[in-house]
Amino acid sequence: MIPATWHSLKIDLFDNATDKELMLNKSRLKLSFAIKKHNEQDYRYFRAMMNSPIRNLKRGIGADWDHEHYSQVRQRYEEIISDLGNDCEYIAASKCFQKGYAQKKHSVDGMSAILFRFDNAWYVDLHLKLDTYIYKLTGANLSKKQRQGNVIATAFEKQKTVYSRTRVDDLL
Repeated sequence: MIPATWHSLKIDLFDNATDKELMLNKSRLKLSFAIKKHNEQDYRYFRAMMNSPIRNLKRGIGADWDHEHYSQVRQRYEEIISDLGNDCEYIAASKCFQKGYAQKKHSVDGMSAILFRFDNAWYVDLHLKLDTYIYKLTGANLSKKQRQGNVIATAFEKQKTVYSRTRVDDLL
């Protein structure tokens, strides 16, 4: 499920760890969101760096840390840990950035993500203002180009097309 104003959403999970980091069992995880809204030709791109504990989510937020959006993200993070316990293989939370803005430290207020791994599958909780959308990522059927680009899992959601119907009696 995606917001009603969106046409489609593509999520890619990258692991850009070096060979040395992989040998030490470390990852450099990054989420990429490609969002296409209805009646728009171009995609909007967002990123989230998924290597930090929840306490790092607070950086740069300041007084807005008590805003409902961030409270909801913190609460959901704690719920995941509580519900999954030791079965939660990995969990991280991050603010989202517009593509190209991460170097300038410009996050998008009201857009955050939680990445977690459970039962050998990756999941993303995408928080938009006070709405939460949950997606399961899969590593199956990745293209050669995606694998070369260090994509390890992906998800794609599209609005369901609703077709209108006309009765033949109304036309003839």
